[in-house]
Amino acid sequence: MTRSLAALVLVAGCGGAEPPTAGPAAGCDGDHLISRQEDVVAIAACGRVDGSVTIRGAAPLDLAVLTPLEAVGGDLTIGPTFALDTVVVDGVREVGGALRVVSNGLATGIFLPRLERAGAIEIAANGAAAGVSMPALVRIDRDLVVEDNPGLEHLDAGALAHIGGAIRIEGNPGLATVEVPAALRDRSPHW
Repeated sequence: MTRSLAALVLVAGCGGAEPPTAGPAAGCDGDHLISRQEDVVAIAACGRVDGSVTIRGAAPLDLAVLTPLEAVGGDLTIGPTFALDTVVVDGVREVGGALRVVSNGLATGIFLPRLERAGAIEIAANGAAAGVSMPALVRIDRDLVVEDNPGLEHLDAGALAHIGGAIRIEGNPGLATVEVPAALRDRSPHW
C-alpha cells in the first residue's frame, strides 16, 4: 500500500510540468557542425538557422535532404569534405553571412539553384568542380571570390544585380564560360 501511495504522489507531482519541446525549434539556435548524415537530417528540419552551419568531414553525405532549409542567418560553410561527389543545396534562398564552398576534393559541381542573397560568397580550392550554378542569385552584400578551382569550366550567376564589395575571379585556368552581367564583370581587375 505504501509503494502505491508513493507512486501516486510522484505522478501527481509531475502533472503541472510542461513536456520538453520537440521538433525543429528545439535544435535550430546557435552554430552547427555537420559531419554525419544524421546531422544533415536534423538541420534540414529547422527551415531556418539563426547561427552558422559548417558541413565537413570524410563521410559520404546526401545534401539533397537539406531542401527544407531556406535560410542561414550566419555563415554557411561547405568543406573541407572528402566523399561529397556534388554540392547541391536546393532549398537555401538566403545566407546572412558568408557562403563558403571550399576544399571539396571530389565534388564535380556546385549547385545552389534557389540562392537569392548572400552576405559574401567564396568558392575556392574545389579541385574537381567543373561548374558552379547560382541562377537565382540577385544580391551579394560584400565580396564574390571564385579562385583556385583548377577544373572549373562554367560559372553561372547571370541574374546577379548587386555586389557590395569586390569581385575576384582568378586561378581557374579552365574557366571558359562566365554568366555574370557585363556591368559587374567590368568592375573586376582579376577577370
